[in-house]
Amino acid sequence: MTSENDAIHLSGGNTFYFLSLLQKRNAMGLLRSYVNKGGILIGVSAGSILTTPTIEIAGYGKDADEDHVGLMDKQALALVDFEFSPHWDGTDEALDSLRDYAHANSTTIYACKDGGGIVIDGEVVESYGDVRRIN
Repeated sequence: MTSENDAIHLSGGNTFYFLSLLQKRNAMGLLRSYVNKGGILIGVSAGSILTTPTIEIAGYGKDADEDHVGLMDKQALALVDFEFSPHWDGTDEALDSLRDYAHANSTTIYACKDGGGIVIDGEVVESYGDVRRIN
């Protein structure tokens, strides 16, 4: 990963497995360094969760990822100070569940419907599509 990359794309999939692979390959520090030097990181689904402080939210809710790898360290890249919930189905029930999670974990969550997203540039957070901030 060098500054010659226009951007790095973190794809979707099982978040627990994805994080375990990044940990095994010692890629966490490389990704943080890339972003801290001005690199653009694009996260989709599991990749978006990996940009947050923890992937705990990936195992939460009715459509949760299963931890088939027995991941012990769920600390993620911590490039932002909130958690992210992709694939929000647009229901109030899902928002209520995420509010419970946010309260229990003293965190802020951005919930995003498919087709939407957020862009973070320094301290500025811009949302596109149907995105809800829960804290």
